[in-house]
Amino acid sequence: MSGNDFKDFVHTNAGTYSSDTWSFTGTANYNNIAAGPSTTIIDVINKKDATWTTNPASKTYGDADPAPLTTGSGSNFVAGDNVTATYGRATGENASPPTYHITATLSATVPGALVNYNVTNAGAEFTINKRAATWTTNPANKTIAKGIAQ
Repeated sequence: MSGNDFKDFVHTNAGTYSSDTWSFTGTANYNNIAAGPSTTIIDVINKKDATWTTNPASKTYGDADPAPLTTGSGSNFVAGDNVTATYGRATGENASPPTYHITATLSATVPGALVNYNVTNAGAEFTINKRAATWTTNPANKTIAKGIAQ
C-alpha cells in the first residue's frame, strides 16, 4: 500500500514493543487511519519454537569420557543464527544404573539470538558399562602340619 510511513521499526528480537509510531496517508481507495499525523501501535514479535536433540552416550567403566562427550542437532532454528551446543554430564563414575544426565548448553553466533526461541532441550542419558574382568588363580600348596601338604 502506498502512503505508509513506518518509523522506529528496528526490533529484531522477540518481545512486545509499545512505542512504535506509524501513519498512513489515504489514497483514492483508503482513508487516513489516524486522526493526527501518526499513531502509536504495539508490535509483537513472537518467539519461534525450536528443539535441540542430544544423543545418548556411553563408556566402559574405568575409561575416560569420550571427546566430544556426545553429539546432537537442532530443528527449527534460523540457519543464520548458527546454533550449536556444548555438552556436560552429571558427575559419577559407577557402572550404570544409575545413568548420568547429559545437558546441552546452546550458543549462537548471532549475539542474543537464543532469546528469540522457545527451546525444548531435554538432554539425554550417559551410561557407564561394566568392564569385563578376569581372575587367574595360580595353583598353590599350603602346609598345615609338618610334612602334610594340602
